[in-house]
Amino acid sequence: MKRITGSLLAGALVAVAILLPKPPESSGPEFTGPEPPSIGASAISSLWHCAWLESGDVVDAAFLMASVPPSDVRISLPSAIPNEPLFEEELAIIGPGSRVQNVSDLVRFGASPGSVEFSDGPAAVAASVMSDRILSGDRCVRAVPKVWYMPGGTTREGRELMVRVFNPFSDLAKVVIRGVSEFGEEPLPELGDVLDVPSRSWIDIDLGEIAPLLDDLLVIVEAQEGLVVPAMSLGAGESADEAAWPGTGLSTRWDFPIVTIDDLVPELVLANPTPSPVTIEVDAYGILGADPSILFDEVAPESQLRVPLPDTGGAPYGVRVTSSGSIAAVIVSESPVDLSGEDIVLSDNAVESIPELRIAGTVGAVSPALSWLLPGAGSIQDAQESLWLMNTSDGSATVTIKPLGLRERAPEKTIVGSGMISEVEISDDPGVTSYLVESTIPITVAWTATDSAGTVFIAGVEIGD
Repeated sequence: MKRITGSLLAGALVAVAILLPKPPESSGPEFTGPEPPSIGASAISSLWHCAWLESGDVVDAAFLMASVPPSDVRISLPSAIPNEPLFEEELAIIGPGSRVQNVSDLVRFGASPGSVEFSDGPAAVAASVMSDRILSGDRCVRAVPKVWYMPGGTTREGRELMVRVFNPFSDLAKVVIRGVSEFGEEPLPELGDVLDVPSRSWIDIDLGEIAPLLDDLLVIVEAQEGLVVPAMSLGAGESADEAAWPGTGLSTRWDFPIVTIDDLVPELVLANPTPSPVTIEVDAYGILGADPSILFDEVAPESQLRVPLPDTGGAPYGVRVTSSGSIAAVIVSESPVDLSGEDIVLSDNAVESIPELRIAGTVGAVSPALSWLLPGAGSIQDAQESLWLMNTSDGSATVTIKPLGLRERAPEKTIVGSGMISEVEISDDPGVTSYLVESTIPITVAWTATDSAGTVFIAGVEIGD
């Protein structure tokens, strides 16, 4: 697999490390604290938090970093041992460029949430988690609101649902975690009224044990004191893939440039935390053009709605969701039949394993933009990787696609027609680990990767003004 491991990039990294002096201690970046609350992610910020990272003997993770200008970078990882100091690593990016940092090369804590700060921007970070059976991840977050929404959860039989609440800051956080299922407000008495999350630490919550056998579970995390960064992980046991995505905010529009690849069956999961019903409209955008108003529905007050999206026979497409009120939204796509762990007997009595479940989940974008960073795109060795460009406007977009890595690469151009998506396949070049995408009119961008272990959808990061 095209794994993001130190051995694969060791030669290039060592060569660059020799050429690049380590940033001096006195001039290194300083943490400035959380950014003002925001529902989206913007590459204009310099401080990013990645809640769902794992590092051990079987599973590894990576910080996927991209910066437009030259930048010093500081990675901070809290210790799994209480009251231990942060583990910090400094490196440099020659901008526009990209770096990948394996967590296992720094620590092997198991759960390993962390933060990344750039001395300059625009810059952005995504995270990936990998093993022989897992390929998951999504973009990290910069803004830290008081209330987070995580739709897309389920604890039905055969699923494992975990929530991590990460406090990367120096103050104690007090949080309230609520669940909303198909039955309404879901009591979570095991969590108590208020949970303490100490500074620079995290808590993991197994919702399959606390609230089992629920088809739909929306998780709401509210910080009453301090600030936290939550993430959700959905899997199907040790023999199958899993997906992870960060908490999100609310918006009246959500764009998903890709909702399915190969044979994955997509579902749109919407959460309405308000006391009033919300009507939603879904428009689809494919390689051949737009299919407007494929779905109208209503999300009841204080509830989650899981909406199956059309089966296009494997043809990829994206969607735009507009609503009459503020909602949260994610896409969860799975293999069409869950046969994970079962075997079939062939005519000669030989036994052949059925392909394991693949699952991908991702957050969306709240609006199109002229410029996007896709940290990590191109970094998954031996995987089929693609950029997905979605144009929901009335005119054609001329798009410049610039590969980013340890050294300069020539950009390419493509045209994305009105009401269409376009796939740009990523070549197998170990020197490219991110992309910068610029368009003549606003578009939305994401990237995907598929290998023998699983599939991952990762949202692009808008470069703000």
